[in-house]
Amino acid sequence: MRAHDYLLAQVPPWARPGNPMLRYMLQREERRHPPLIRLAINVIGAGVLIAVLLFSYRMAQQDTPLGLSSFNGSPLFAVLYFPLALVQFFAMLLAILGPANALAIEQARGTWETLKITSHGGELAIWARWAAMFYQLRWLLAIILVPRLFFAGRMLVDLTAYQGRHLDLYLVGITPEVPLEAGLALLAAGMTASLVLPLALIGFNAALGLSLATVIRRRQIASLLRLAVVIGQWFAFGLALLAIDVNGRASWYTSDAGSWRDHVILALAGDHGLRLMDLRTQFEMWADVEYGVLVGGLVLVIVFALGLITNGLLRLAARHASLPGRE
Repeated sequence: MRAHDYLLAQVPPWARPGNPMLRYMLQREERRHPPLIRLAINVIGAGVLIAVLLFSYRMAQQDTPLGLSSFNGSPLFAVLYFPLALVQFFAMLLAILGPANALAIEQARGTWETLKITSHGGELAIWARWAAMFYQLRWLLAIILVPRLFFAGRMLVDLTAYQGRHLDLYLVGITPEVPLEAGLALLAAGMTASLVLPLALIGFNAALGLSLATVIRRRQIASLLRLAVVIGQWFAFGLALLAIDVNGRASWYTSDAGSWRDHVILALAGDHGLRLMDLRTQFEMWADVEYGVLVGGLVLVIVFALGLITNGLLRLAARHASLPGRE
């Protein structure tokens, strides 16, 4: 069996490209937006991203990188940090609005009841709509994940500095004291959390949007609730990035380095753990912040919790979508 076939076999049937319900969802979305409109959206989006990258590069050249202060790490990380944070947050907003709006359109056109005629049709439609969101955001997901994979590889290379004693040096004098093996495990946890946290948050947002669209029978109220969530996440995003920068230094806290809670909040609501992908930044957090060495492990635990909550929201949405009399 080829590697592609093996990987595809690990995916649930409703998330495979050949699934009829998933194909219907994807084709329906394509028909909603003519090719010229999709092309225009892609060109405008690419233009905005390039403009933000150029502006970020210019600011980094002037030693004032966007979203960072007193940063002495990789120049590439300094340039990509703020644009990646924006792309990640934009993908989250699309995730909560896109699938729910598509579901609302199905209901308004009267095609939703048709999908429910087959056995478990409503349930399959919810899961397929959630999976379709990842296919539709695949280019944004690539923009988010490819740099993170590069940063993860560079972190592994940087660990070999100082004759392989780079990690040992930063474990001296931290609170709490941890052995080398535990430090290595916590570093790996932070890297893993940073790689999967954007996907977990995007999946959670999509599940939340779908659950609101199905549980709340009045579409206007469901739309208002989704808008309230979007505004709340915008506020949290801005507050997290303003309150504590990538180095963990901000005037809002009694300590310049902040607390471990501040860093967890930044990872969840701000940069989605992106700062954990810079080895020097993470090591300085370990040294400057009490219990900072535990942040990566805590974020990974939260990622698993998000997965469980997302599954629960999808099951809730699927159960309500299967009920008769949906408007």
